[in-house]
Amino acid sequence: MRLKYLKILISFGVLLLTLSFFYSHHKEIASLKDIPLRFLILLFSLHIIQVLLNAVNFKLNIDITGTKAKASEWIGLRLIGQFGNYISILRGGSVASLAYIKYRYGHSLKKLFAIFMVNTVVMTYAVLSFIPAILIYYTFKVSFPIILIITLPPILFIYTCLSKSLIKLQSINFINRNVRATQSLSLIHNHTKTWNKVILVNWVTILISSYSFYIGFMAINIEIDYLTCIVFVVLCTLTNIISLTPANIGIQEIIIAYVTSNLTNIPFENAIIVASLIRAINIAISFIGSVLFSKLFLKDWNQISK
Repeated sequence: MRLKYLKILISFGVLLLTLSFFYSHHKEIASLKDIPLRFLILLFSLHIIQVLLNAVNFKLNIDITGTKAKASEWIGLRLIGQFGNYISILRGGSVASLAYIKYRYGHSLKKLFAIFMVNTVVMTYAVLSFIPAILIYYTFKVSFPIILIITLPPILFIYTCLSKSLIKLQSINFINRNVRATQSLSLIHNHTKTWNKVILVNWVTILISSYSFYIGFMAINIEIDYLTCIVFVVLCTLTNIISLTPANIGIQEIIIAYVTSNLTNIPFENAIIVASLIRAINIAISFIGSVLFSKLFLKDWNQISK
């Protein structure tokens, strides 16, 4: 309960800071209307691809239960859940999506939570695997393709070792008797191929998300290094694990602006404006998608509740 009130307080404080920033930089924000249409079309297209990738990730998690959900369900639930997270403090949109799967297909909510907890762990590994590439780049100034050649083999080797270690951990009687994480270990052991796909989807999502920020800076005539975009996307993705504000609004924008202003000569204000533009596109797509799919799910929900 205290955590809930703390999040409400933080959200209110971030909202005030955001409104204050927008008010004091209204001229710069007004300049966004001059962005060429081709950049806006490209940004919307990239965000739609990200939504589809997130939906595929959601589908892979649901597939573990043996449920063959329709494309309209795993895409629609992802959009509605994403928009729901914007208007709730404690990831209400994501919880509502799991509740729908529970009542639609009769699955245990505990198992669904266990699956998505494992998904968070796997996603975290996928995100952290970019850190060696980032360190190599800023230490030796090596080109991105060479970085991939250097870092990808050891990353895959470490992942294989971790998978085998988890399988061994599962066989230890002490863990089986005393740790609730046994179910999660079993989920990793029995669905290794699925989690490999989840890692691949997260890697592609991070690269595309980074590219959307790269295009965002180009749209306002600012050059930025692609690896810098990867840095703040990685950091923002990690902050999503513990959401302090609805969909981490304000928190991510501050991280992006801070990292950009420290790694480049780009002013803090310009970075905030680009981050806000990307956020606005994200909210718009989530809202439009949730409206389009909500009628479909309301019909299904009414049938389930009867």
